[in-house]
Amino acid sequence: MIDYSDGKGVAMAKATIADIAREAQVSVTTVSRFINGNYGKMSAATKSRIQETVDRLDYRPNASARRMRQQNTHVVGVVVADISNVFSSLLFKGIDEELRPAGYDVMLMNSDNSLEEERAEINRLLSQRVDGLVIQPNASDFNAYSSIITARTPLVVVDREPENLPDSVSRVMSDNEDSCMRLGKRLVDAGYD
Repeated sequence: MIDYSDGKGVAMAKATIADIAREAQVSVTTVSRFINGNYGKMSAATKSRIQETVDRLDYRPNASARRMRQQNTHVVGVVVADISNVFSSLLFKGIDEELRPAGYDVMLMNSDNSLEEERAEINRLLSQRVDGLVIQPNASDFNAYSSIITARTPLVVVDREPENLPDSVSRVMSDNEDSCMRLGKRLVDAGYD
């Protein structure tokens, strides 16, 4: 038996599927099926023994390893222009509230209003094989984002609409001009200068 704590409850090594299998006296395949919810003909006693071992060894599946075996990562990358801007924070919160219940994790990146940093973050997210990107773009021309189209990664552009944005790219834009006009009219109608 491997000791996974230092005697004070602090884990010293991360348990693996092989460790769970050895401790629960089942095959690695059985543990894998258990972790993935494929109980098939697994007895209640076996499920209970594996669960007890998972809990005792504080086992957590490696999400990166799982993603490598799957076609989808269930991760969406979000690149905002300035995380300190309240709008960017609210934008991220809304994206997360929609995607989390759908089973997606959201990876947030802050470009700090820098085209160079934005490009590096997009490349980092594409190398992580994200299932999609949501970008608050810094570039004024959409050609700066051609690598996303080349990678066939779904894209949503939010808040800022760059020139040459193809119709095939989804967008969510604020109607600032019309909103400001309506606000101005209401203020004038209310007697304000």
